[in-house]
Amino acid sequence: MAEDTNMGMPWQQIRQEMKNYGWLHAAGSIIVVMAYLIYLGQARAGHSTPNAVTWIVGLITMMINFATYTYLTNTLAEKTIAAAATFMTGVVSIYALANGSFVTPTWYDAVCFCASIVVGVVWYKKYKTAKQAHTNDLDRRQAMVAEAKRINPLIQVIFLLSFVPTIIGVMNGLASELFIAWTIAAIGYICCTAANILTLANQKAAEREYASLPFLVINGIIGNGLVALIAYLK
Repeated sequence: MAEDTNMGMPWQQIRQEMKNYGWLHAAGSIIVVMAYLIYLGQARAGHSTPNAVTWIVGLITMMINFATYTYLTNTLAEKTIAAAATFMTGVVSIYALANGSFVTPTWYDAVCFCASIVVGVVWYKKYKTAKQAHTNDLDRRQAMVAEAKRINPLIQVIFLLSFVPTIIGVMNGLASELFIAWTIAAIGYICCTAANILTLANQKAAEREYASLPFLVINGIIGNGLVALIAYLK
């Protein structure tokens, strides 16, 4: 009987999370995945031109972001958006590499790439240090949460910078983008942001943590929103 109870616990947790705005997180993640799939369709049709800095640097940065974001969130539902975005960024990157549809990288691309590598190395060293310094799981996690709060904002800066070449490319006619996929992605992140805000609103002021919001707002809403706006106006 004990084994059956343990087997049921994850599902009980998921059901509880769905009641606590987890459904909104899940909906946002599904919408973001749909946006990536639509983007792939646009790329195959020649309507979108995957940019090297947005996807290669984006993939590396997404992986680092996912590693830190897991320490900034408390529920499986909250982690879903970072996992989905990381996986789908990898899919688009592989597609672009296989089809040779990358725009020629520039010195700006190289700067963003190096910045993401530096942040990744710093995070790995912090992770390794915390793992060696703390034998207790709780102490180790608290140390990693503190480091994630320092590292994750830097990742969001790289995210925002990585959108610049795509925006400039569309504005100058050097890259082709349709606004649809980028708009849908922004909507997905808006859903996840709303879920976070609603959750925070039901918490006591002393218990509120805002560290997970920058990824959703800066990368998800602002980054995708800017590309969508420029593509629409162009």
